[in-house]
Amino acid sequence: MSFDRCRGFADAIGVDYKAATLDSGQDPTEIQSKVSAFLRNHLDTQAILTLGPTPASATLKAVAQMGLQKKIYFATFDFSDDIAKAIKDVKDGTIKFAIDQQPYLQSDIPVAVLAIVKKEHTTDPVKIRQILKANPKFKERLATLLTYLYGLQPSYGPKNIRSGPSFITQENLDKVVKYAGQYR
Repeated sequence: MSFDRCRGFADAIGVDYKAATLDSGQDPTEIQSKVSAFLRNHLDTQAILTLGPTPASATLKAVAQMGLQKKIYFATFDFSDDIAKAIKDVKDGTIKFAIDQQPYLQSDIPVAVLAIVKKEHTTDPVKIRQILKANPKFKERLATLLTYLYGLQPSYGPKNIRSGPSFITQENLDKVVKYAGQYR
């Protein structure tokens, strides 16, 4: 899945996925060093995508150390205090957005689906989706959650129900930070 994320980003910005992807590991010092070296050797780099808080924090240090804030389009997956600060900083705005998962919905939706499967003795995704969408308790939980989850809603596909992702930007950051740890 990590490779799919990187490949999708590379395709979207029109670069060669293999040449532009850096396996930086999980050690923050090593990540910072590898990212700095990559940026020094690839002066035409215009965008960075990291896959979580540890690589994001280390990459933030590399970008700052090289004075490249505001010069490189930076996005990441997941969320942390460092990521929040990098999104919030209006004059710097190093990270443009974070793609956030929604663990609450990721756990709530499957439990609701399993309850429907057991109660209705069906595995038909269309029927399950109809029952779930009509369930007053599920609707109520979603209405409550939408107040907290910066507009995140399930997306109903023909054979699945997606719980996200959602994008955290300067526009919704304060709301996300306010409810972090409670509903996400």
